[in-house]
Amino acid sequence: KTKADDLNVGIETLSDGYARLLVLQNSGILNREQVNQLSEGLVNAAAQLGASGTDIDRVLFGLSQGLSSLRAEELNQVVEPLPGLLQELDKAAGLSAGGFRRMVNSGEVTAEMFSTTLVKALESYDGAASKLDGTISGSLAKLNNAWVDLARTIGESGIIDFLAELTSGMA
Repeated sequence: KTKADDLNVGIETLSDGYARLLVLQNSGILNREQVNQLSEGLVNAAAQLGASGTDIDRVLFGLSQGLSSLRAEELNQVVEPLPGLLQELDKAAGLSAGGFRRMVNSGEVTAEMFSTTLVKALESYDGAASKLDGTISGSLAKLNNAWVDLARTIGESGIIDFLAELTSGMA
């Protein structure tokens, strides 16, 4: 919850993305540091570029496929929801405009190169999510996280079971 609050993002969005990236770690495609960097980097990129949770879902889907076998289609799934990311990939790889896409199209980009370059590209968005602190969007994310935390606490306390038995008995 603290990391989600620091990044001004919903805890569900952060935990869902992190869980999807952990699958890639468990398959040996990413290491723990890359999972952490990609998770936070995507949140920062989404904050700066105005991407929605649905956009991040699309990115994660493309990323999970692209790290297995990167083709133009998977690259598009990763970069289209985050306009400007492709240019950051070019810069991170030290290529001129369109160079990263050309390398993908010609089969020169390995999964390792893609993940390393993506982490480096996402560094250009560092701190963007934290800048939402004090904004309406950031405040709403923190409020939502507090509600999620309250619901979890109530669920763990047994109050829901008690209320269910009480209403059942009253019926």
